[in-house]
Amino acid sequence: MSAADLRAALESWGVDPADLADEHASLLASGVLDSLALFNLSMWLEQQIGAPIDPTSFEVAREWDSIAAILRFIETQRAAPAEGLVLTPAAATEPPERPAPGEATTPHASGDDAGPYRIERYSEQHLPAIGELMTALWSPDALLNREVFRWKYVENPFDAEPLVYLALRDDRVVGMRAFCGSAWRAAGGAMRNLAVADDFVVAEDDRNHGLLARFTDAATADLGARGQHAFLSLSALRVTRLQLLASGSRSLGVLPTVALRPAWLRALDAVASLAKKTPVLWRAADRLEAIEPASRAFERLDQFGKALPLDDGGHAEVGTAPDPAEFAAFVARLTQDERLRHMRDERFFAWRYRNPLHDYRVISARDAAGRLRGYIVLQRGRSAFADQRRVNLVDWAGDSEAVWAGLIQAAVRGGRIAELVTWRNGDAATNRQIDALGFIPADAHQAERGLPCALVREFGEGVHHPLPELGQWDLRMAYTSFA
Repeated sequence: MSAADLRAALESWGVDPADLADEHASLLASGVLDSLALFNLSMWLEQQIGAPIDPTSFEVAREWDSIAAILRFIETQRAAPAEGLVLTPAAATEPPERPAPGEATTPHASGDDAGPYRIERYSEQHLPAIGELMTALWSPDALLNREVFRWKYVENPFDAEPLVYLALRDDRVVGMRAFCGSAWRAAGGAMRNLAVADDFVVAEDDRNHGLLARFTDAATADLGARGQHAFLSLSALRVTRLQLLASGSRSLGVLPTVALRPAWLRALDAVASLAKKTPVLWRAADRLEAIEPASRAFERLDQFGKALPLDDGGHAEVGTAPDPAEFAAFVARLTQDERLRHMRDERFFAWRYRNPLHDYRVISARDAAGRLRGYIVLQRGRSAFADQRRVNLVDWAGDSEAVWAGLIQAAVRGGRIAELVTWRNGDAATNRQIDALGFIPADAHQAERGLPCALVREFGEGVHHPLPELGQWDLRMAYTSFA
């Protein structure tokens, strides 16, 4: 691999040849590589190396910051042992110097040239334009997208006002970066408010112009002024994650995705995978994957009402929403470990499961006196962009592990759920129960690239009070835009 080959690839992704003359000149810290070019680079490197790349396992900002560094990266990985790609962990290299409090940690793109764009905070007048912009991400229905925006950012109980930043060109909204408010607490500890980086979208004609970096600059300045010195990212996709890592975010760890799927469905998926490779059969493959949609499973569960049978002879209730006061009081009574966990108070339960893009089923168990003993929350996507077969297990709680595990078994059996997906949670007892139920690793193509993962960006005072690694968090899909 030569420098000329790499330059040609970078130029094909829109990088100015003048920025590539010096092999040792910065590509990342200088803002030369935007999120789209960085994503193209990652796919190109996978082709050169012949293996998937997990960018959370090394220091992107160091190893991809120049042409010379990228060429060394390729040589190192090609020389790795034949049993697989071996990446140098960031911890094995000298860590980058941390900035002093208040010091900028994300350089502006390309010499601070704002170009035709300006970044503004959201105001109500922008809502119609946002509805149209989000047809590329949420739903083809612009009016539905307005409802989603209001629920997610305007009605969010953990923020006084939406943490939403817009890119405007010629007074037209062409990009959005939005953060959700959230509140976290360890058992017996103080509550901490954190912004969670969520939706990021840019109109097609305005991509690859450094807008994600400019959004990050605006957000860190605004959050810092509000007394917050870190933000989380729990649902970043490959493009956004690369840019966040390159500009100073660090990975807390990977959130392993697991699925409960019957043997017949695994066999059917294997057939579908083979069919997709045969041009004549690809339409049949799509029909195979559409078998047993999640909507049908929810319809079956609804037929049980308050009489979903449990293995212990009792019955569970099937509903579409929790009772906020009852569920918050129940969670508050449970013994919790010291991990950081999202507040599940009355505000949370009253707001969380009203997302217009999703459909939920809350399945709960009660004792003989009618007191709540445990619950699980199931979710399916309603958008045209959603996986129509997948049901996510997004939250659960019980006065014993056996209670919520029994609710999962009853839901899968009663709804004949074809594919139930969740995350292994990091808590040993919970993970043992998840494994005992038969959940197995899923989404291998994502997992081998380190997705999904939790990222954190610390700035200002937050640099001196870093957030803990993943094992010290209790993370559920219910705390993210996955659900």
